[in-house]
Amino acid sequence: MISGNLVAAADHFERALALTTDPIARARLQTQAAGSLVTNGDPRGLTYVREALSVLDPSTHPVETATALMIEGRFHHLSGQHRKAATLLERAAILATPQGDGPLSTLHASTLIQIHAYTAGAYQHLGLFEESNRWARRAITFGEERNLLLAQAVGYEFLGENACNSGAFAAAEEYAEKERALASRLHSRERRAWSHMYAGFALLHLGEAARAEEELSEGVALADAIGERRLALLLHPYLALAQAALGRLDLAVRAAETALERADAAGLVYMRTESRRCLGEVRVRTERIEEGVRLFEEVLALTEGSDARVSRLFTGPLLVEALLALGRRQEAAQRFQDYAAMVAECQSPHAAREVERLRALL
Repeated sequence: MISGNLVAAADHFERALALTTDPIARARLQTQAAGSLVTNGDPRGLTYVREALSVLDPSTHPVETATALMIEGRFHHLSGQHRKAATLLERAAILATPQGDGPLSTLHASTLIQIHAYTAGAYQHLGLFEESNRWARRAITFGEERNLLLAQAVGYEFLGENACNSGAFAAAEEYAEKERALASRLHSRERRAWSHMYAGFALLHLGEAARAEEELSEGVALADAIGERRLALLLHPYLALAQAALGRLDLAVRAAETALERADAAGLVYMRTESRRCLGEVRVRTERIEEGVRLFEEVLALTEGSDARVSRLFTGPLLVEALLALGRRQEAAQRFQDYAAMVAECQSPHAAREVERLRALL
């Protein structure tokens, strides 16, 4: 776990669980197993968390309780309830904050690494990228002070993703290189695989489709090899966009359709919305604009009533432009107003520029 190979760690924690009946020992192992299982959104993790919280007392076992709260928050994050997730994660951070500079147990260190990462993720999906970056930098500082390479690596991951979300695409490549250097020292294929996701995404937006395809293809191979299902669900639709940009439209359509089917089967909100957004983009490229509009509107429908904003930030301009291409100007104007109102509550220079571009189009 501490080296960033969470998928593999889950098997060991579950084997250890079978060897003890002591309630506190089990609660400790359940929280650690849950920390690994949440990587792929495996619901067994939430069951473990609830069982652990039923026996843990925060006054006597603050770190274990913090771990359980953190995982509960992460599951809210995966269902699109990011504000609720952030609230639980900040409670966990208070419980887990070290008292003094003494050495940390492996559980304590891994809990703090994940709290920093997951809190950055919660604020990221609220569209509050500056706040997310604050937590990402806290992770890097914590990692440097304690010589924890994984903390530094996840910090750079979120800086890279937020650079993409904010429109600083060249900076995202730089963060990917920093994370890869740390991943090599950790021998963590998971960390390297995630770096391919945001580096490929950035290259797509920089107009370097061939390099993007190379990055994303390598990421897909790694994610599939290590069983990182959640990452693979993101990489496949982005790879379809790269293929479409290179003119391989038939291949892109098949890849994007398969990605959507897999995302729906997994049931994870962000993967379902991103796969629809990407398939919608491919449909528009193949001049099936009505289908693109339907898919873009499904993104908005799936996130309605939640505070999930990342997919909406990228889908809004696509939907407005597609509606204008169909001559549905009044609908486009209404969607624009909704988009502009949401962007005003976020921290994305890229989205703010998109608002002004769309305003000029309308």
